Amino acid sequence: MGFNIEFLAKKLQEIAERTSKGTELWILKSLQIDFNLATLGVSFLIFIAFAALFLRSGVFVVGYILSDTLLYTESAYREAHGQWPGLNFLGGGAGALWWLPLALTYKLTGDLVASIPISFVAFASAVFVLSAYIAWTRLSAVIGCLVICFCSILVMAPWEIGSAISPWGSTHTTAASGYNKLGFTLVLIASLLAVDPKSARQRTAARWDAVFALVCFGLAFYLKMPFGLGVAGMVCLWASMLTKDRLQVWKFMAGVAVLFAVVELAIPGLNAAYIREMAMYAQIQPALDLYAIVRVIFQTGPEILVVGVLPVLALATQGLCKWSEFLFFFALVAGSIVLLTVSTGGANLVAPLAVAVVALSVLARQSKTLLNRAPLWAAAVAFAFGFWTYFFPAANAIVRHNWYAGRSAPIENMPRSYSSLRVPSEIDLKPMIAAFDNRLSGADAYAAARSKVPLSTINALFVNEYAFTLTDLPNAQLLCGIAKERTAILDTANVSSSLLGLQPVGGYTWAQFMRGYSESVHWPSDKMFLDVECLFDPKLPDNPAARDGLWLVYGAMIRDSFREVGETEFWRVFVRNDKR
Repeated sequence: MGFNIEFLAKKLQEIAERTSKGTELWILKSLQIDFNLATLGVSFLIFIAFAALFLRSGVFVVGYILSDTLLYTESAYREAHGQWPGLNFLGGGAGALWWLPLALTYKLTGDLVASIPISFVAFASAVFVLSAYIAWTRLSAVIGCLVICFCSILVMAPWEIGSAISPWGSTHTTAASGYNKLGFTLVLIASLLAVDPKSARQRTAARWDAVFALVCFGLAFYLKMPFGLGVAGMVCLWASMLTKDRLQVWKFMAGVAVLFAVVELAIPGLNAAYIREMAMYAQIQPALDLYAIVRVIFQTGPEILVVGVLPVLALATQGLCKWSEFLFFFALVAGSIVLLTVSTGGANLVAPLAVAVVALSVLARQSKTLLNRAPLWAAAVAFAFGFWTYFFPAANAIVRHNWYAGRSAPIENMPRSYSSLRVPSEIDLKPMIAAFDNRLSGADAYAAARSKVPLSTINALFVNEYAFTLTDLPNAQLLCGIAKERTAILDTANVSSSLLGLQPVGGYTWAQFMRGYSESVHWPSDKMFLDVECLFDPKLPDNPAARDGLWLVYGAMIRDSFREVGETEFWRVFVRNDKR
């Protein structure tokens, strides 16, 4: 009996077809399982596992962009002492809410740095609740669980959303741009209102959708205003075009009015100050920069096509995309591109992932009537692409942070509130620090340090350098004399109050030239340097452009009102003329 190759090939083909069909049916059934308490429990356990991993070390390791981490701690320190952004200081455009959890945690623990992971977990917990509401009322078990885990872990992760980071590559941890991650995620969650409520949860949705939308708006608006406007735009489009319950939009708008009134009663003048600050930033950086929009479109081309366009085409081929829904999706993608130009320098589109979630949910519900299932798989590919692009780098950042904690070093002589700050320990700073020996000239010392090997083009090295210079600040404070209690730093982050444990003075925590202020648009000097009596000028600034920008804009006032009283290894010190 000979070997029948044709018979074997036929059998293998039958097995492959049955396996393929069985797999497809299994996936379809899994996409149609209702999101229930068991699925919510699984989502919660995953969230707790990542939160525990992030909080485990009890420290915060900075491997990238130290200045934004310092902005986070200093601004929270000021809020803990009763100051508010816009009213009392320039804080980089972020609203009071961004620093509030850190401020409250600091008041309980006394450690600004160890409180950073706790504050990130607090924001992630709020996002968990919001995304769980959407999953409960609208999504299936698999899609809902993935959306909850994606949103909450993305917000928790200590990484900058704008960085091009490989999912399995080296992830530098930082507190930078956390408000951007949270803002884009809130736009995503609010946009998922476009999924029709499940029949069993329609009564729940009718009662609570407007409240859900209001919470998303309140968090986004007082986090960073452009994101609040983005959420409001998506909610209004949904309520006016995608739902028959027109009462939702009126309930939402009434809630917004009440929210503004409550905030004004709690902190008089905060709303107006916030608007003035954002208007000032808009003058420096135009809200609609056509060149920046075109640049972001090219940078995000693959994401736009896969996450935004492909799911819409999948719906359109089945006649499941009305003009109103198409307008909603277009507004989401276009609005996200505009938000990228004004809120972060990165090239990641998080919010448009909502398009893929909506399309996949709609097509999964219609799968029994679809003659061609290719659109369903197209939507699934779009969802998987977005999930892979954003979730795995975020999850990896948490894992890497835990890994870094065991391979980092504390910074000696830091105050208690900063004692939990850690920097990578694999870099030898001795050649860099030695460049400052016996050099009183800041320019000469800076140039000498930059001539050493390794060159400071590696972010982790630059962070270590500046963190080291901060330990010299108490020595600089000794030169202030009777003015030692009212100090400010001429650099990107004016962090002297929290580092030295002083009552905050001065009108800025963040001073990035041509982003937060310019030569023509800036706060007056009597407000910017309110009650400041001693100035620290860094020889090795975190951001030379920011330091030089402060001298350019306010140099005349500094030279007229302050006098140089001496230098330390890393700082020049100036004291007000009337504080001799």
